[in-house]
Amino acid sequence: MADSWADYIQGSPDQRMQDLAAQQAEFDRIKASPRWQRARRAAYTGYDDGLVDPRAYMMEMQADQLYPTRSSDAADDMAYAANYALDFGSRPRDTMFRAMQEASKGNYEGAAGMAAKAPMSPFMPSMASGTSGSADDWRQHTGPVQGLAIDMLTDPMNYASLGLKPLVRNAPDILQALRRAQSTARYGAGAPTFLVDDAGEVIRRLRNSPEAPQLMLEYAR
Repeated sequence: MADSWADYIQGSPDQRMQDLAAQQAEFDRIKASPRWQRARRAAYTGYDDGLVDPRAYMMEMQADQLYPTRSSDAADDMAYAANYALDFGSRPRDTMFRAMQEASKGNYEGAAGMAAKAPMSPFMPSMASGTSGSADDWRQHTGPVQGLAIDMLTDPMNYASLGLKPLVRNAPDILQALRRAQSTARYGAGAPTFLVDDAGEVIRRLRNSPEAPQLMLEYAR
């Protein structure tokens, strides 16, 4: 529990450290990938295929790690409230799917217990089984394509909400895409470019340029 309203809304120091650790872990994973290593070798050797500057490619790969998501109790509570409503119809469906899976393995007692809890699971999420991302998620026993198809076709909220549930689920990605489109419309395609003074202070932002990664490296030296 947060110690103050500021920590509740913006995140506590411990949550901030966890966010930074997750960001560093993801950045380390990106740097260890073959694509990053190839781009890094191309940048050091001066190789340029005439289409994509390898430094710009590296910047694009790590772009999402430059602005890490800030975790907070307020954000968690909002997500819980949204999921409570959006998963209202899928919780009993998931519970019954898990009951059928247990029955197919001969665990009839466990299957009966899950089936008995299914009617109450829309109102009490703790009584649900097989929900998305849980330890007993029924989707882990199916193929990824098959699981996604079954999930989408059998979720009653996808029909009751007329497709609003997937829209709400993907709202952060949609907003990020809109921000990128707005930036592209204002500054053009390419990497961010800034006019700086002799002290390195930014005077104003210029139109994007494909040469920006090289210019930024020069200012860093």
